[in-house]
Amino acid sequence: MVGKIERLLQEHPFMMDILNSLPEAFYICDENDRHVFINKAAEKLDGFTLDEVYGETTEYIYGLKNDESPLLSAFTTKKEVKDFVFRYYVNGKEIIQLCNAAPIFVEGEFAGVYTIQRDLSDMNHMIEHNIDLQKQLFTAEKKSSNNHENHETTLLGNDPQFVECRNMALRASETDSTVMLIADTGCGKEMFARYIHNNSKRNQGPFLALNCAAIPENLLESLLFGTAKGAYTGAVEREGLFEQAEGGTLFLDEINSMPLSSQSKLLRVVEDGIVKHLGSSKEIKTDVRIISSCNIQAQDAIENKQLRPDLFYRLAVISLSIPPLSQRKDDIYTLANHFISVYNQSFGKHIMGLSDDIVPFFLSYHWPGNVRQLKHCIESAMNFVTENDYYIKKKHLPPYIFHEIDEHFTGYRRKGDDFAKARKSMAITKDTGHEVLFGRRESDDTPSEMSVFETIRQNEKEEIINALLDCKGNVTQAAKKLHIGRNALIYRIKKYNIK
Repeated sequence: MVGKIERLLQEHPFMMDILNSLPEAFYICDENDRHVFINKAAEKLDGFTLDEVYGETTEYIYGLKNDESPLLSAFTTKKEVKDFVFRYYVNGKEIIQLCNAAPIFVEGEFAGVYTIQRDLSDMNHMIEHNIDLQKQLFTAEKKSSNNHENHETTLLGNDPQFVECRNMALRASETDSTVMLIADTGCGKEMFARYIHNNSKRNQGPFLALNCAAIPENLLESLLFGTAKGAYTGAVEREGLFEQAEGGTLFLDEINSMPLSSQSKLLRVVEDGIVKHLGSSKEIKTDVRIISSCNIQAQDAIENKQLRPDLFYRLAVISLSIPPLSQRKDDIYTLANHFISVYNQSFGKHIMGLSDDIVPFFLSYHWPGNVRQLKHCIESAMNFVTENDYYIKKKHLPPYIFHEIDEHFTGYRRKGDDFAKARKSMAITKDTGHEVLFGRRESDDTPSEMSVFETIRQNEKEEIINALLDCKGNVTQAAKKLHIGRNALIYRIKKYNIK
């Protein structure tokens, strides 16, 4: 007798085409727990064909019981099972699956169960390999005679906000208090964490970093806390990151991406300094300093239910806000030259810096990806300079820079259909070999590179004066109006000699 689900699949064969196109493994069982469909990804994963499993039960095919299978759990409870991490071994190889299963109802009657599984084995192996590399790097650096010198020079920048943040990080390295770094993506949170570690008394111990984003709950917990032998079928005793970072520092990046249930378990470890392997009641004492980070404001993360307030208070004994690159305009040129020097060595080039005409571009661009984006921009350009080039020019930069740049000093914006026209307008003129700026060759009646540069500074000065006038001289309010830090505004007031 053909069941309701089989009839649906027969009446709508396109559904099978859709399911077969999925990269995830997909399984459907009828109301009697007999397989009526598995897609191509499931065939590849398990080594069975649809013909071989058709009509067979989950227990018969895989030897699994209710508590071992999300599909059987959903079948028994008639309820959805979400984010179930399913581990097993095949020919000595650990297989890790993230499973979601749910009952299927047709016209109000239970008709079967489906499950969709994503293979996490490669992700898990990649994370563990990354951690192994971090430990190998630590071992190699430990052997270096100058490994523990002061690392302040690795945090480049002279912007007042940045210098203050760097100084606070240096002071934070003198204690074992927890530190939370709050910054946009690409601002160098891990570099700050390493800077604190390298200047601390823990610099003889390991520094291990884990990005908490996009890692399923159970997998994240096994990585952090370790697993006990027999915790799941074929499981072996395995240390977690808290044990592997013993005597050193553990950096938990984007802590606001960690599931709240995992955050509650992390809170207990932070408070007690004790971890338990998954599947074990044995308590293990740890000695690890925790540095964490948020890529949004902590208060927003708490209000959005992304961060437990009690965990925040424990992890943010010291809280540092790293300014975005858009608030560090004076550091852009320094950082760009630093990255040019780095890639000169790795690429075997001899670039001396940025050409004068693109400096205003770099200073006016908002750099949404911050220092990381600037670094990648320079790396991209270094791939296209030739042996005859001594400076990075507009033609070497990635196209998106031209598309997104806000050239407020010319009143010209490149957007939409204007992008192709603008790109074409920056061609090399045959008669002079000079680059045409904004579709016109520079002449006496157009701004020179230096005058354009000065225009930017003059515009900034006028914006500051207007903000101070609007706020009746209140520096704090003016800084908020300009979306910059108070210290940064004070610096610019002195810089432009504003009275």
